[in-house]
Amino acid sequence: MPTCQKCKNKWSWKQTFKKSFTFTNAMTCPYCGEKQYITARTRKISASFSLAVFA
Repeated sequence: MPTCQKCKNKWSWKQTFKKSFTFTNAMTCPYCGEKQYITARTRKISASFSLAVFA
């Protein structure tokens, strides 16, 4: 699960899944409101996973 870099709270699976379907690179922390950015590595993993699920 992702952890906020500012407040150090872990996001739940539901929050992470919901936020991963936005079209922006920034995801707002549900606890402190700080913007979080996903890394290139995470984008590659999630793209590979989504292709495997839909194939």
